[in-house]
Amino acid sequence: MNKDNYNKKVNNQNNDKTDYSLDTELLYDINLTDDIFLCIKSDTEWKSHLSKISYAVARLHQTEPPFKNKYYNNYKTGYYSCIGCGAPMYSSLDKFDSGTGWPSFTRPVDRRVIAEKKDLSYGMIRREIHCAFCECHQGHVFLDGPEPVKERFCINSAALDFTEKESRKAINSSILEWYSNINRGKSVKEERDSIL
Repeated sequence: MNKDNYNKKVNNQNNDKTDYSLDTELLYDINLTDDIFLCIKSDTEWKSHLSKISYAVARLHQTEPPFKNKYYNNYKTGYYSCIGCGAPMYSSLDKFDSGTGWPSFTRPVDRRVIAEKKDLSYGMIRREIHCAFCECHQGHVFLDGPEPVKERFCINSAALDFTEKESRKAINSSILEWYSNINRGKSVKEERDSIL
């Protein structure tokens, strides 16, 4: 699917009056900041779990090259999850072409899955963002995005996995299923401890 067809598909989905928004009551019943959800791995485990570029980006806070990465020109419908732990991070419906060469989003699917810290590297002051579950570096947030919020989540493809879905409803359904599994099942930390 090319960029123009993708934009038409997103616009048609956005004009759909059916409410497919996430069930925030379900989302906010889940305490995502509790330590039981943290995904902790040794450096050796991270190196075996991630590709070389994903390890460099997610764990060493490096930046992949612009325009030569997996998702900057991905126009498929679906959602992006953290490469480290699988937490849903961004929807393709919030993705836009910023012209920077990296995937850019207007917002995460849930602000609680993102943690921030001040980044003073390269003589700049930036907002670095990482996964709240596993601390994998995602990218940075800039205040030059589209209205009304003007935030641009500039994310490294190497920090993401993509799951293709056919519609907004299917995206939301999959994300809610992930939250439900976290709510019902073992935490990421319990799962890790059972393996060790």
